[in-house]
Amino acid sequence: MELRIPFLPVEDATRIAAATLPAVYAPVPAGDDLPDEARQIAAALPGLTARHAANSGPRCTDLTDPSGTLTIRHALEATDTGTRSWAAIWLRNAPVATAYAAIRAYATR
Repeated sequence: MELRIPFLPVEDATRIAAATLPAVYAPVPAGDDLPDEARQIAAALPGLTARHAANSGPRCTDLTDPSGTLTIRHALEATDTGTRSWAAIWLRNAPVATAYAAIRAYATR
């Protein structure tokens, strides 16, 4: 099953992703070159691997679980008034129960 939930506040993306991940992953240190918000996601969801995503628009960081099923993309964009940050959740080849957990968490936001 595939599911995409774009343009979420970082806190909501973290909460929704947490509903789909087992709590057995070991923490992975986040690099110093990541935006603060992406580091917060990595700290809240141990076991995700962070990497910069090639993108011509906002600066994007993908945080992916070891199975490759869950990806959280954090976007940071410069605007005239400062910066703007948002996140998206992607599930790929996910079991129905995992997608259901994400949808249930999204519905309770």
